[in-house]
Amino acid sequence: MHGVKSATLALVIAACLGGAHAQVTLGTTTTYTTTTGSVATELAVGTDLADIKTEIATSASSGVSLYITKVKNDFDLISVSGTVMAKFITEYGTDFVDSFLTSSLAADVSENAKKEMVEKTVMDMVVMHLVLGKITIYPTTVANWDSAAAYYIGNADGFTTFDRATKRAAASDFGTADATTGEAAINTAIITALNTPSTANEAKIIELFQVLYLQNVLKYAYEIDTELAEGDVTELEEVVGEGLAFWRVLKPWLKARDTAGAATLDGIFDIANIPVSGKPTVQGARHWNYCRAKPIVDAHMDSLTSAGVIIGTYAPVTADGTTCPTVIPTGAEAAGAYTVGGVTYTFTNDVGASLQFSEAIADIKSMLTNGDSMANVAAAYTNLGLRGLADLPRIADADGYTLFNTEHGSVTWISDLMDLALASPNTWVPKLSARNEIIEKTLMDALAVQCIHDDLAHAATTAHSAADKRLFFDHAAAKFLGTSTARGSTVFARGNKRGKNYGTAPDGINSAASLAILTALKTGAAVSGNLAADDTARAAQIAIVTRQIKIIYSQATLRYAKLVNDDLAENNPFAEHQAEGMAFFNVIRPWVKASSVSDATVAVLDQIFDVQTSPESYDNFAYCVTKKAIDEFVGTEDVSLLGVLEDVTADGTTCAATLPSGTSIVTDTDTYSGAADLGASLSFSSAVMKTLDQLDEPPFTQVLASFKSTGISGAGDEARVGEPVYDLFKAYFGANWMTTYVTAAADNEKTPTSSSAARVEIIEKTIRDAVATQLILSDLYRGTLGLSDAHDKHWDHGAAKYLGTDGDRSVTVYNRAEKRAENFGTLTDNTAGDPEADANYAVIAALKAGKTADTKAKRVAQYNVVKRQIQLVYSQCVLRYANYLDAAFLDRTDYAEHQAEGQAFWRVIAPFVKQVNANGATFLTGVFDLSREVSEHTHYCRAKTILSDLGLAFGEDKEGGSLTGIRNDNCDGVEVPEDATEYLAKAPSSGAAPKFGVALASVVAAAALALAL
Repeated sequence: MHGVKSATLALVIAACLGGAHAQVTLGTTTTYTTTTGSVATELAVGTDLADIKTEIATSASSGVSLYITKVKNDFDLISVSGTVMAKFITEYGTDFVDSFLTSSLAADVSENAKKEMVEKTVMDMVVMHLVLGKITIYPTTVANWDSAAAYYIGNADGFTTFDRATKRAAASDFGTADATTGEAAINTAIITALNTPSTANEAKIIELFQVLYLQNVLKYAYEIDTELAEGDVTELEEVVGEGLAFWRVLKPWLKARDTAGAATLDGIFDIANIPVSGKPTVQGARHWNYCRAKPIVDAHMDSLTSAGVIIGTYAPVTADGTTCPTVIPTGAEAAGAYTVGGVTYTFTNDVGASLQFSEAIADIKSMLTNGDSMANVAAAYTNLGLRGLADLPRIADADGYTLFNTEHGSVTWISDLMDLALASPNTWVPKLSARNEIIEKTLMDALAVQCIHDDLAHAATTAHSAADKRLFFDHAAAKFLGTSTARGSTVFARGNKRGKNYGTAPDGINSAASLAILTALKTGAAVSGNLAADDTARAAQIAIVTRQIKIIYSQATLRYAKLVNDDLAENNPFAEHQAEGMAFFNVIRPWVKASSVSDATVAVLDQIFDVQTSPESYDNFAYCVTKKAIDEFVGTEDVSLLGVLEDVTADGTTCAATLPSGTSIVTDTDTYSGAADLGASLSFSSAVMKTLDQLDEPPFTQVLASFKSTGISGAGDEARVGEPVYDLFKAYFGANWMTTYVTAAADNEKTPTSSSAARVEIIEKTIRDAVATQLILSDLYRGTLGLSDAHDKHWDHGAAKYLGTDGDRSVTVYNRAEKRAENFGTLTDNTAGDPEADANYAVIAALKAGKTADTKAKRVAQYNVVKRQIQLVYSQCVLRYANYLDAAFLDRTDYAEHQAEGQAFWRVIAPFVKQVNANGATFLTGVFDLSREVSEHTHYCRAKTILSDLGLAFGEDKEGGSLTGIRNDNCDGVEVPEDATEYLAKAPSSGAAPKFGVALASVVAAAALALAL
């Protein structure tokens, strides 16, 4: 082991005749041989130091006690007249070692930090002065240089500065050891200089000591970044304490030529940032501590012209690819760098550590934009120090750290969320672009707000000095405003974006909220006193900051609720907007939950932004429920600060006074209870009612607009590929079949009929029945795919759409079943003695059983029950309208409306029928073909035969019941044509003549009739 003193120390003692003295050769590769008296006392100090080091491991105080016993006297004998000692006394005062050891033991830091401060002071500060004290008093006296060499090199089992230099020269540190001998370059240079006492070599050795502690300062600045990045409080405390002890060895020299740099290093190694009685306040991101220290260290190194060695590069810096910007902002940049919207924030402290926060966020955003791998982004999240900032413990204030941890369920909730988003492959949020949004907004917004809030919580802590309170205001402002190059990655920028969206940016650039925050920070920072009144003044400004942050993220949450709402309405992908909304809502959710907003309402907002489930929203439900919650959250005094969302103004969105809500749906048949609030799914029936209320005269402009704006059209058109019912119907009708059908009926050129009344029926039944049944079966099918909370939600969605709200139940499938049950006599009295549809009893029983099913198979069985009952209800509809066509033929009455209505009902089940009887499906399609004239009176009988292939039975005492008023109930000998296509080809067509008889006199009356059927 080259260069290791303890393994190769050579002692050469020559006994000389005539009273000659003994010589001692110290060192191995580069050696020093004493020429005067014994240096045994000096060498023993090294052994004593090793003993002290061992004792410190037991406790810092016992180490100090042993120092006092064994080494203190040696240190106290150093003359204060030496140039180096004088410099240190000027900086620290007399007895600076004793006073620091005493203050270290009393410091509000961990025991491990105390141990590091004590050990490095004794091993390094003391030894350096023992060496330099000898050579700076009598720079050419050989005996003093012998003593200096003995102190520096020590004996085999000791620990001295020689050993420190060896550590720093190792390949794992600065790599400045000789490639052949393995000896540290600094050791070689110091021992060589010691061999030739001179004023020049005295100066050289002083500079070499500075090089050694420049290495130590740089190493521990880097280690602070490392431990900060990992969020390791225990290690962070140690490296700050250790770094402080090393920095003190260097400080008087560096401060003499760079006062500002020394102040920055004081801040980096300030043990006030690692209080054991409080929470750590170490600042830094993007390797700021290392990168800020490096130019200070490099500049001082450049001034050491006599040293003749290099400082080297710290190996971990090379290993992890750390690079530092050429210029690191400190907050003291040129005028205007921190002026926005006419407000200037003036920093009185070096806040580069917090300014680099915005740069770190910008780095992550750039990686996401450039498509970097999630593995690299995850590494950057840690290496840039953001994970550590997210995970470090903070002040346990009721309105901040404690509240957020409780509501988010973890002290590391930000990193937990980041880890979910960064996982690859990803089943949590499969869509990469959505995960990118979560990552960006969680860092730029949630983490930033938490860090700003923590700085201000410290600024509000009465125990801090006024200077410290100003420091924390400065750090909060730096994080809020960011650097001029990365200001787009700050909360300030987020506020400006939302200000433009809501019309709350008076100058068209800077939002009122952002400027109010900056002004409050500026005003709070300017409070210079430290009396109770001063703290009250600061608290008032901090309250403004918090209030305006709530405004910004209330705006953001509401905007993304609207965007999700519109995505659903327009059948556009919603994952990105939902993910963004979740990230924004996370910023304020604990505050919202703690406000007067009900837990139930917060749970509804959670559903909207639950990235693991498909959100539900009809008739602007997502926007409206969020708007009501946000208005209540910010309060009547501040609601005007929100402004008006531009999208709402553009599309004329309005909200009902009362929105559907609740976990239970009570019907006359039975009650269904969901796991969570069902308001979003219940809003479907509200949307249907609202839309059908617009059903008027052609060209049906208002009903079409409502069909689309309420989200009914978008929901109906959603591509649900892989779901059996959807795939079956898409194969039969083609994509977007319901919207295509409705818009064709509403279009004067594309409509299959000239009868306004018939067109009304097509539109009404498609919206009310076809869309509803598709969505119900889709939701329930999704619920059968598992038994998780997400699957339960889908099941609940389907149940809510089937049952609807109490006020809108007249436009639900539940109501359709009731009407058909009245026609077919399939009713059973409820507990109040009122008749209710057997189909609804069966459906609700199946919905409840499926809800509590403990296996997928059991839930699937209940899904099949619901599907069969839907087929039964709409088979009853088809039979009823087939009977109307029989009557029209027999009575020679108008049948246009009935044929259209029958067609709309038939389309609800046509693909199901085709599965079991393709020829029969062709026949019924022909029966309700609006271009075909009614030419027979056997439609009912043939339809009954065809529909029986679904496994349904109709007649007295049969499940499907018997239709009241059958015009031709003698089905004996009536058969379905063997070739329906051939049969229908021979049937008369309406041709170019009007497709239907005289239209109803009043289309409005027809609409009212349709709703009653």
